[in-house]
Parts: sequence; structure tokens; C-alpha cells
Amino acid sequence: MYLCQTIYVRKKYPCSLYYYFWLYFCVFSGASVFIVTTGIYELRFSNLPHNTDLSILPYILLFICVNILLYPLRTIRHIDFSLNRKTILKLYPIVKAFIAILIIYTLIKLFELSMYSQYSVMERREMSVSGETSVTGNGRSLLWYADFFLWMIHDIVTPFLLFYSAQGFIKKCISTRKLLLIISCILIPMFITYWNTSNRSGLFFLIVNLVFFMLIFKEQIPKASFKKLVRIGLLIAIPFIIVLSLISSARYENSDMSAQNGVLSYFGEMFPNLGAFVYDQNYRYTYGARLFPRYFEAFTGYAINIDSGLQNYHIFWQNYTGVYILVFKTIFGDLYLEFGTIGAIIFIALIALSMNLIYKKNKNIFFIVSLTYLYICFCSNAVFDFGLMYGGYYVPRYIVGCFLLSVVLKKLIPNKNSML
Repeated sequence: MYLCQTIYVRKKYPCSLYYYFWLYFCVFSGASVFIVTTGIYELRFSNLPHNTDLSILPYILLFICVNILLYPLRTIRHIDFSLNRKTILKLYPIVKAFIAILIIYTLIKLFELSMYSQYSVMERREMSVSGETSVTGNGRSLLWYADFFLWMIHDIVTPFLLFYSAQGFIKKCISTRKLLLIISCILIPMFITYWNTSNRSGLFFLIVNLVFFMLIFKEQIPKASFKKLVRIGLLIAIPFIIVLSLISSARYENSDMSAQNGVLSYFGEMFPNLGAFVYDQNYRYTYGARLFPRYFEAFTGYAINIDSGLQNYHIFWQNYTGVYILVFKTIFGDLYLEFGTIGAIIFIALIALSMNLIYKKNKNIFFIVSLTYLYICFCSNAVFDFGLMYGGYYVPRYIVGCFLLSVVLKKLIPNKNSML
């Protein structure tokens, strides 16, 4: 299904973000077929009881959900993601201020790195899943507040800085050196964070989301400049590949599975997991309490108290649902455990509808860019699961911050600039 849809989309929407995302899902579905047919999947989960008589129904439902989720991305090709030279030059002082803030954030992360260096890769991983996620502490110290505040600023300004650097590079308003500086200030603090916590998925999505976002501007970039960007991208990818290899080797050092098969399983397990562990395997739904605990508490007045750490979180909900939670299960599988089949489809449809309306109604390019980056992050994660981060207050904080930033930026630029 995914291969046929990808071929169809390539013919109708070539070189579009919509096509690249279908290709992305197609690759993962192909990886699923590979690990199942080669026996890697059974090797990976041989010690866990699971359903081996897979039904086609959940995969048809997932395919419908992916179609709904990716639909708003078709609209992007009609949006003029561009800035004129005058605007780019006028925004440079703001960019310098944001770079200074991100450098401070990087220094805090370097301090964390110096503290984490005494632990092995697996020790840092165990600290992360048990809730010890930062040397800034779980209390409300000044350093904790600074780290949290700068993290939110980093995420809010990231799409703007990427947009600015892409347009500045295309319009020849910034040099390659400045481009690398901006990209480095975005990537380095998060790179350190994910290395400190041995978080492979964080490193993977950091690069994938950057690539997807930059593909929006592919048609605007001259061939010579595009080749230069590819070389820069390959250079940036080297430390990520090294760190991912080190983490994967450590994760499977004492396992019966090789690191190579473990990585292949990582990229292919979510589709078979949907039928083997999740769909029609649970004996109750969580109705928002698992993925959206704060909203659940606000609406029902009932708080579910779970000891800190992902490990305790997974154990609690595994006992409640009867499903082995600690597996990737696609966005549909994750939401199925919350709301059932119909509820999951409706929930995804509401998200896609909201994004589609924003594209049609909002005319502030900076706000559109920010929400597009958020939606890219959400869609790239959807092949694995819903994403715990999106169920908390992160999304409303991000949207409010991006909206305020876009209002300020709109007032600083010439009215004649595109879409403003």
C-alpha cells in the first residue's frame, strides 16, 4: 500500500514535502517487511508473548490515518516560503541576539556533559529511564529554571532561525560560515542532551526533522548551492552517526542480538508491533489518562500518581491495559489504546483539520513556518508513536511562544514582503 501510494504521490506531487513524507513511511513499512521475513523480528521479541496471527484490519486503519495526517502537507506547495533581501538584513540583529542566547544554553549543556562524563552509556540510559534526566536536578533550583527556560526558547526560535538561514543562504545574504554557526547553535545543545541521556531516537529525529524542513526550500535553491548544502549536511551527520553507533553498540553489548539487527529492528518493529502487541490485545482503554495526564486531570479532577521515570510509567500502564507498552506501535496504535479505533481516527482527523485551517487562514509567514516545523516533528514521530511530549503542555507553550514571536517579527519587516 505504501509503495503504491508513494509512487502515485511522486507522479502527482513531485519534489514536495508531501511526497518525501510518503517516501519516509514507505521506507519504514519496507523495513518492517524485511525484519519479519528474515526472522529478525521474532528474534527481537521471542521472549515476550505476542499475537502471531496478524490481521490486516489494523494496517488498513493505520494507512487511512497516515493519509489523513499527511493531507495538510499537500497545501505547503501553494505557500510562498520566502523573504526578500531587505527583510533578511533587517532581521539579522534579532538573529544575533538569539544566537547569543543559544550559546548560553550550550554552555549549560556543556556543564551537564562534564558531569555525565563519569558515567557509561548504559548508566546514563538507566538514569534517564528512571527519571534522573538532568544534573540540574529534579528540584526547582535556579539552574533548573534556566535550563528549562532556555530549552523552550531554543525550540521556539529554531524554526525561525532555520527559515532565516535557508533564505539568507539562498538570497546570498549570509555566508556559509554564518549558516554553519546558526545550524550549530541549534544542533549542539540538543546533541549534547541526547548524548548525555543516550537517547538514540532524539538524535535521529533531530537530523530527520532538520532535513524535512530544509526540503521545503529545495526548489528555491540553485543546483550548485544545493550540492554545497549536501556536503555540509554530510559533514554534520558524521558526529551523529558516530554517537548513534556508540549508543547502539553499548545497548546490544550483552544481548543475543547484534547491534546491526537491533538497529534494523528499531526501524521496522512498529508496524508488526501494532498487530502483535496492541490492536485488539488490550482489555481496557485509558481515555486520555496515559498520553494526556494533565488534561485528563483538569477535565476529570482525577490525578493518576506514578513514580517518576519512564520505567515506572510503562509498568503502570502495562498492568492497566494488559498491553506491553514499551514498544513502538505507530501513532494509530498509541491513540487506539487511548480512545479505541473510532476515537483514534477522529483525533488524528482533528489535528490534520486544524493544521489545514491554519494554512488556509493565517497569513503570517513566521507563524506558519513555526507550526510547519512542529507538524514535521509530529509527523516524523508518528511512524513510531504519538510522542509523550505532544500530550503535555509543551505544544500550547510552543504555539503561544511562536505566535508572540511572529507578531513581533511581523511588525519589524516591510509590509511589501511576501505573505505579511
